[in-house]
Amino acid sequence: MDSVLSLNTPVPETDEALLLQLHGGSKEAFTRIYNYYQPRVLHYLLPFTYPDDVQAEEIIQEVFIRLWMRRRDLSHVNVLEAYLKKMARNHLLNIVKAQRIKERHESLAAEDRKEWVDETENRYRFKEYYRLTREALELLPERRRRLFQLSTVEGYSLDEIAAMMNLSKAVVKKQLTLTNQFLRKHMQEKGGFPLQAGIVLLCCLLTDLK
Repeated sequence: MDSVLSLNTPVPETDEALLLQLHGGSKEAFTRIYNYYQPRVLHYLLPFTYPDDVQAEEIIQEVFIRLWMRRRDLSHVNVLEAYLKKMARNHLLNIVKAQRIKERHESLAAEDRKEWVDETENRYRFKEYYRLTREALELLPERRRRLFQLSTVEGYSLDEIAAMMNLSKAVVKKQLTLTNQFLRKHMQEKGGFPLQAGIVLLCCLLTDLK
């Protein structure tokens, strides 16, 4: 993907320093934040938007636009990477919810029998998402499930997770990559369902199974 910046971009100033400059309207600070965190947030999003990379790029742009617009109200932000990932995840969840609402409205506009058929199918698919998601989560080793929860549900950075779990950053990154690959493969092999379709259930179920 040509627009993806390198994950090896040098570490910028501290979050506190960058946020202070951003609060003052520094476009240079914003550019440094974007250059460093854009590839990291994009890497976090891609497993959930696959194969629609364009959607991931659009979410990234929205996240950084909002960051600039909220630059004077970021005093509560301690870890910038976690904050940006949380914004990206919430935006993706809103997209998924909006798609479901749109589908629901379209269903209501259909003729009575067609509406009943669609509703029955939607319920069946939802049950399948739920079953397959729970099945996939239960197949994960406990530590890998916990790592996935810390990254996906709670939005912690690789460095924070490594410190919390007493692991190296490389191990955390590899385990998360393997987990994403496993979940995507499981959902597709068991019914061709995209991983994105189960993202809301993943967040809920990971909380239950932690």
